[in-house]
Amino acid sequence: MKTTNDFHQRLAHIRAWLWILLLPLAFLWGLGAAIRSRGERKRGNFFSRKTVICYGNIQAGGSGKTPLALQTVHELVESSSALILRGYRGKIKSSEELDRTRSNGAELYGDEAWMVAQVTRARIWVGPKRVKSLSAIDSQEGIQWIVCDDGVQDPSFHKDVVVCAVSGDGRPDGHFLIPLGDGRDHFSRLGKSDAAIVTAATKPDHWLEFCKNNFPELPVFWAKREVQGFFEGEKPHLRPIGPVFAFSGVGNPDSFLATLRSVVPVSGYHSFRNHHFYSKRDAIRVLDVAKALSVTHIVTTDKDWSKVHSLFADSPMSLLTLRMSYVLDESYLVWLKGRVLA
Repeated sequence: MKTTNDFHQRLAHIRAWLWILLLPLAFLWGLGAAIRSRGERKRGNFFSRKTVICYGNIQAGGSGKTPLALQTVHELVESSSALILRGYRGKIKSSEELDRTRSNGAELYGDEAWMVAQVTRARIWVGPKRVKSLSAIDSQEGIQWIVCDDGVQDPSFHKDVVVCAVSGDGRPDGHFLIPLGDGRDHFSRLGKSDAAIVTAATKPDHWLEFCKNNFPELPVFWAKREVQGFFEGEKPHLRPIGPVFAFSGVGNPDSFLATLRSVVPVSGYHSFRNHHFYSKRDAIRVLDVAKALSVTHIVTTDKDWSKVHSLFADSPMSLLTLRMSYVLDESYLVWLKGRVLA
C-alpha cells in the first residue's frame, strides 16, 4: 500500500493530461444540472405539516453540510427535531426510521447516517425516497422541525428554508464541474438559496466577497472549522506523541490531511474512495504500513471509524479519530431562528 493520496493523485494526473476528453463530460454534467435546475420548484409536490430546513451544497463532499445539519438539530432541540438522510451506499431502498440497536447499521443505513446516529439523540429517517420519510415524520407527534441533509436538488417536496454549504478551502475561480473538479452544481444554486454558509478554518474572504458581488441579496455566513481533539470512540484521547499514520474515505481527503498535519506529524497517509466499506484485508494493509513506519497511533475520521473500528479490535496500535467541529456565526443562528420560529 502506498502512503500517498493515490486515488486523488491519479485523478489529478488524468485531469491535467486528458482535460480535452474530460471537458465534454463536464459539459454534460453541467447540462444535466441546468436541466434539473430549470425543472425545479422550491415549492415541490409534497408539503409537510412540519417546518422543513434543507441543507445542500455545490461541491461533491467536504462542504460540512452534515455537521451543519447536526448543529441545527441541536440548536432547535433534538427531541423536537427529526433528520432525513439519503443513506448513500446503504441498503435501504425506500425509507425507514434508523434503528440504533442494529449490529450492521453502517452497512444497512450507510456510513454517514450511522455516524450521525452516534452523535445525536434526534430521530432519523433514512432512504432515497425523501417524500416517504417526510410523510412518515408528519404522523409523529412532538416533532416540529425536519432537517434534511441534502435534497436541495430534489423537486419532489417543499422546503421552508434552503441553506447552501460551501467549502471555503478552494477559490471560486477554481470551481469546475465534475469530472474536471469537485463541483456538483452551478453557482446559480446560491442564488436560489435562502442563505449560504462558507466553511473554512480561516475567514474565507474570497468566497465572502464573491457572494457579496454576485448575490448581493443572499445572507452569507462563515462557519469556522476547528479541531475538537482526538477520540477513541466517544472517549477523548490525549494528542499522540510522535508521528502517526492516517487513512480516510471521505469527500475531501486533502482537507482532513491538512488539518491533521496542523496538529501532529504524519508519517504516511492513504486515501480510500469516499464512502468506502472496509474489509479485513484493508485493515491488515493499514496495520502493515503503520508497523513499517514504527508509529504507535493510527488516525482516521469519525465516519470511517464507525465502519472500521471492529477490524482493529485486536490491534496493538490505537485507532483514533480526529474530530472537527464548526463554530457557527451567532448571527446565523439568530437568522435561522427568526425564519423557523416566526
